[in-house]
Amino acid sequence: MKNKEDFYVDIKKRALNIYEQYQFLTKKIFKNESSISKYRLNFYIKEDAKLGGKAWCEKYTDNILINKGL
Repeated sequence: MKNKEDFYVDIKKRALNIYEQYQFLTKKIFKNESSISKYRLNFYIKEDAKLGGKAWCEKYTDNILINKGL
């Protein structure tokens, strides 16, 4: 099942990369907004037979949780 784990690692890397790009663009648009750099992303992959996931924010932390599914 090595390929399956590589798939999850790839998803996480892509999510973090997209998040970093979003922050970069947002900083360019809102040059005077200093709180943008405080935000960070936590990305979780949960051992769960259910499909799906969720996303939520807590103060300056954005969270993404994805269930591994079947």
